[in-house]
Amino acid sequence: MINKLTVINDLHEIVEDDYNRVINDYIDAVTSNPAVNAIYKMGNISDPGISDLDLIVVVKDCRDSKNIHKLSINNSVKSDLFNKVFLHDIFLCDTSVIREIRYTSLCDNLELLFGDEQKIMDVGEKELGPLSLQIIFDFISSRLVQFKQYLSAGSIGIRGTLVRVSSIRHSYNLLKNLGVHDKETESFISQVIEMRKNSRSVNDDDIIDLFLRSFNMFERIVQLAADFFFDKYLNFFTTVDPSNSLKLNNMYNLKFLAIPLGDGANADGSVSVYYPEAVFYHYLEYTRGNHPIANIASNYLSITGGESFDLSEEYKNTLEKRLSFISKQLTFLKRNRVNFAMCGYPGFIINQECLQE
Repeated sequence: MINKLTVINDLHEIVEDDYNRVINDYIDAVTSNPAVNAIYKMGNISDPGISDLDLIVVVKDCRDSKNIHKLSINNSVKSDLFNKVFLHDIFLCDTSVIREIRYTSLCDNLELLFGDEQKIMDVGEKELGPLSLQIIFDFISSRLVQFKQYLSAGSIGIRGTLVRVSSIRHSYNLLKNLGVHDKETESFISQVIEMRKNSRSVNDDDIIDLFLRSFNMFERIVQLAADFFFDKYLNFFTTVDPSNSLKLNNMYNLKFLAIPLGDGANADGSVSVYYPEAVFYHYLEYTRGNHPIANIASNYLSITGGESFDLSEEYKNTLEKRLSFISKQLTFLKRNRVNFAMCGYPGFIINQECLQE
């Protein structure tokens, strides 16, 4: 597999002031747009040239969706510097959805750059544990979908790899919310941090090795999270038929994430990343209820068998708030025919068909 991967040098010689210049240019370009209510920045710029820029744009209820489409990075300012700073487009939501945004991400270092301060709800202390698990399961699924596509394409970028592998820190911090610590994960994170600092001197083999090892580390975090979920929030479950498996599909309908419930789960050669059996019940809960995500989840998850289970009320209530947010966000995106604004950001991959009326 290593021989098939090509490493692309996508590093840029930029400094922190360049990020600030891009932020100011974007704000100047869109603040006259009548749809804009507020602009936030999330995260930090710890390693200029590697760190990406995460912008959240909050819009008012707008009758003309053309104004919303003008907010895309690609439609606002034509600049080579933008291409060097941004790895993805903005996260776009309306004023009702922004209140619940912490149910999709805890939004570290959220900073208002422009507009009206939004009434963003805080996550309750009892919700922090369940929500941390839910974000871990879904975000890592989303990340591994992306990584599998890189493997299929046969190439990885230095910057892209260092940024996306670094997201393991985010997942591990969520684990620590549960009181779970792991020396092996901490050692891997230290290696990632050191490689980011010395990004311009790392060789291709080191980048490939880091990328491939990250699969195991993400799986390790999921296993630790699943163990906690099993002990704390899964009250009752029936044994799953060993011939069954649960698969998550990416936007191209390539099945490769699976919960191995028996031998031969990888018989067709398409499954490359395995999730612990306990996570089966987390995703099964997505198919319950009267919300758009229930239908999407049912289509995405290949489920057979008549398993029964019961999750704690604490877990279900928090997941319901998370699903409420994702459903509202999906409705907003569909209504305005938006396909550029980080559709899969909640961690639940949403394909373009889901965004059609």
